[in-house]
Amino acid sequence: MKKQSSRVWKWRRAVAASEFSASTKHVLSKLSYFMDEDGGSCFPSIKDLCEATSLSKNPVRHHLELAAAAGWVSVLPIGSAG
Repeated sequence: MKKQSSRVWKWRRAVAASEFSASTKHVLSKLSYFMDEDGGSCFPSIKDLCEATSLSKNPVRHHLELAAAAGWVSVLPIGSAG
């Protein structure tokens, strides 16, 4: 029986195969580091993503906005998670 890949790995493979720019792929890939082991929702702060990607706030926000516009993520205001 073939073992199923986790949703996190499926996400990472989908990001890699996407048509996003390298920088957007980088942000989305790092986003997966904040997912739970099942690949469920995650709620890193912009600061967390800046630290994980070595990018500043504006580029991180820009790449998240691109991903949100394409339906890959939902960006929530502070305090609305959970």
